[in-house]
Amino acid sequence: MVNLSPRQLELLRLRGESLDDHVRGLLERHGLPPHCLELELTESSLMQQEETALAELQRLRDLGISLALDDFGTGHSSLARLQQLPVTTLKIDRSLVKGVIGNARHHALLGSVINLGWALSLNVVAEGIETVEEAEILRQLHCPIAQGYYFHRPLPEAEFAALL
Repeated sequence: MVNLSPRQLELLRLRGESLDDHVRGLLERHGLPPHCLELELTESSLMQQEETALAELQRLRDLGISLALDDFGTGHSSLARLQQLPVTTLKIDRSLVKGVIGNARHHALLGSVINLGWALSLNVVAEGIETVEEAEILRQLHCPIAQGYYFHRPLPEAEFAALL
């Protein structure tokens, strides 16, 4: 998985490059099959030049690259927008997970977002899991993938390699 920042996308556009051409060139140069790559973007990174961004994302999907919509549930997230984006993965923001313990409204909302992802045939990932209780609630809500400090803190590259 590769995270793309709004700044990176802006720099590509300033250089007159499209995201799909840039990624295609990198895949060819490094001999990586497209299906091995997932690009993670935030919805806010797609707000400028929306039509251009949607076309680029569709070309990436047509190549076989997976696309993850990061931080879903914050900022500009909307259901109408979700149905337009050719994403394969929905990453639920920590803000929707935090406070779910003992709060029926948070629980219902989180469950609804997970079910929405499933209904749209998307991979669903919950971000920012910090406690065993949050992990258990996500398991009960049938969220298949979770990430966060509960599982492991970020590591420097050398420590990560040693852990593997």
